[in-house]
Amino acid sequence: MTCSYRIIVCFDGGPRSLEVPVVSLNYIRNKFNASSGNRFTFEWVDVIVSYGESNVLSLLLAKSPTRFQSDLNQLLDAFQANRSLVQSRYNDYFADSTLRDLERHVLLNYHDGKRGLLHSISTLSPYQEGKRLSELVSCFIRSEEVHDIDIAMPNENTYFVNPIQQAVNLANCLYPDDSLVILSIGSQMRNLSSNVTTELAHIQMREQLRRERRVHYFRLSLPFEPNVSFEDNKRNMESFLDKEWHLVDRLFRLMELKAGRLL
Repeated sequence: MTCSYRIIVCFDGGPRSLEVPVVSLNYIRNKFNASSGNRFTFEWVDVIVSYGESNVLSLLLAKSPTRFQSDLNQLLDAFQANRSLVQSRYNDYFADSTLRDLERHVLLNYHDGKRGLLHSISTLSPYQEGKRLSELVSCFIRSEEVHDIDIAMPNENTYFVNPIQQAVNLANCLYPDDSLVILSIGSQMRNLSSNVTTELAHIQMREQLRRERRVHYFRLSLPFEPNVSFEDNKRNMESFLDKEWHLVDRLFRLMELKAGRLL
């Protein structure tokens, strides 16, 4: 493998879905900094794909990878203080910014609970590049507040999306000749339909990607309980990541290649 590869990150949706990738990325950053001679930088990320409230994290990362470490710390502080995510916190920051102002490619999915529609927003669409980020944030946060609403849908498989499948398809289109590192972060057993969970979908994806020699696929399925406090969930998630160190360590080796340390 050469240093010519791309890093694609994708986040699952779900209730309080933002907490899972925030804890995971903070863990990866801290562990990498403690074990490596390099400093972890989110500028390594090329593409972000996400669903629901996690789209807010994607926008923060894509808008300014250099200041994302600060954004991550602020989100951790907010969760630890038991403050919920509200749109007003981001109105000033996103202000007049649009999709064309983002420094990284994103593919954002959210569910309109009022009308039962699933929307996808992408920096690759010339028809969407003028969308204001502040307006999108209001859609993402509102959609999670009503995500449990019981809506009769003609095809329940369209109700949820699997970001990893979108990430693979998008990466293959953008970087057909580069090696890919795909990091998927989410909680365990998120339902995609009545008989399909995200874990089953990711098992199938992992088997599919085994045949792709240029793709390195990492899936972090963290334990998460919506009715448990953030601190308890954070301890459980970090304990899980400690046990999955072999997976995280392999990811670190690829990060070091990206940093040029092993070249």
